[in-house]
Amino acid sequence: MNQKRTYSLDVNINTGCQLRCEYCFEDELLKVNNQPTDEILYNLFEKYDQFLNSDYFNSRFKDIKYYFWGGEPTINHHCIKTFLSRYHNYNNVNFLCYTNGYNIEKLKDVILRNSIPKNNRQERMGIQVSFDGPILQDISRRDAKGVSTTKRVLDTINWLTDNNICFSINSVVPYKGLDKIYESYLFAKDLYLDLSSRNKNLRYSQYTPKFDFRSFVDLSKEGMNDLLELIKEQCYKIIPHDLEFQKKYNRPFFGWFSNYKKALCSAGESFHGMDYDGKVYKCHGAFYSENKQDHFISDITDDNYINKIIDSMNLHLKNNNKLMEPQVCKNCFVPVCYRCHIMKYDYSKKEGYFNKWNDDDNQKHLCKLYYQIGLINYAFRELS
Repeated sequence: MNQKRTYSLDVNINTGCQLRCEYCFEDELLKVNNQPTDEILYNLFEKYDQFLNSDYFNSRFKDIKYYFWGGEPTINHHCIKTFLSRYHNYNNVNFLCYTNGYNIEKLKDVILRNSIPKNNRQERMGIQVSFDGPILQDISRRDAKGVSTTKRVLDTINWLTDNNICFSINSVVPYKGLDKIYESYLFAKDLYLDLSSRNKNLRYSQYTPKFDFRSFVDLSKEGMNDLLELIKEQCYKIIPHDLEFQKKYNRPFFGWFSNYKKALCSAGESFHGMDYDGKVYKCHGAFYSENKQDHFISDITDDNYINKIIDSMNLHLKNNNKLMEPQVCKNCFVPVCYRCHIMKYDYSKKEGYFNKWNDDDNQKHLCKLYYQIGLINYAFRELS
């Protein structure tokens, strides 16, 4: 019998943001705080109550997880409070709030009530803070006035830590910060050792920075080779430090050295995204795609909404090879690899929706990048 899964819905509750991260793909949307109306929220609650009570949901899923997405979601703190209040007595509804950590002041009371495990129950709302470390933060994650955000975000991280809040940290390596990976690793390791000694509920256990991969697309062959050489140089400097960490804690701290399985995305199959205007797509990545309309499923106000998302999920279960390793990747030894369906679709030259959706090898620059990381990963594990 197949194990029941979590159904996930990203909800774009605010498009605006206080930061102007250089690698952010939301661009002009960040300047305006577009938010769901009361009518949209009412329809969402009504429709997902129906979904929770449906035979389809109970045959496939164990719970629902709402992800508060933006922009910066915490700006719309009233919406977050509305969700938590609405589902106060639901044991099968949980939340995760993404945040840049710039200003959570008006949510601290909610976080204290909902983001700490109680009575043998997991936290109702997890927190994920986007923080690249001081060096990279000051390069690419300044506020709208160009001012450093490092101190404010670290203040937030320390408050979360001192209150035993369940939170994690997500980091990005911008293209022009690739020569700072080693220094950023050293900071992240020291930060982790400090936080973990003070917070028993910490969900941050590894430094696994993601790439600003859109910057790599148009690189020449020589430019890509230089980039790969730089990444190798930075990682080789990290190896002795992480071997020491592994010897003490029986695992690497640098996520690129872990023995992961390749990431397989559940978009369309058990994961959708609702934009601020109530339109629902295969995932939040579709909000920003040039082919956005191709990924549209339904409007939350549609009376037939539940049937449409169920039909869409069944179509993905039938046509999507997500649950199987794509043929092109089966013989690849690389353990860390992120394959985004929306990006594959946007880059694909094939015909037909699912041929584009599952066009796994159409981003050669990503294959080269992760192949290099795979070689370094192999070297680390041979030494450990």
